[in-house]
Amino acid sequence: MNPRTPPRIAIRLLESLLSEEDGDAIVGDLIEESALRAHTSTRTATTWWCWGQVARSIPPVLWSYLRRGHWFGTLGVAIAVYAAASVLEFVGVAVFSRLLQPDARLETVLSVIVGLATMVLGGYVAA
Repeated sequence: MNPRTPPRIAIRLLESLLSEEDGDAIVGDLIEESALRAHTSTRTATTWWCWGQVARSIPPVLWSYLRRGHWFGTLGVAIAVYAAASVLEFVGVAVFSRLLQPDARLETVLSVIVGLATMVLGGYVAA
């Protein structure tokens, strides 16, 4: 990290939360202010200031996002994928239980394996 630039993680965090046009302006302002502060403060103080700005920005950005209603689609997809994954896990464990007639330990292992596989599949579909 250059002493005059904010931490990359802080910039990426802000960019991931903001729209593209807002992100360019806000991140640009953060970089400019950080460079100005680097002339009068230590690197550590500038880094702490930058993280403070990012931390204070997150709640209003998330509130704005929620108020615009964009989270309804995300919630719908998450619920649908969770329901589908649960059904797939139930069917998978039932099929393996009938085929193998496992004991309780093997059934637990099968449940974990099938559950992880459905989570991976569900995450892929959701993405």
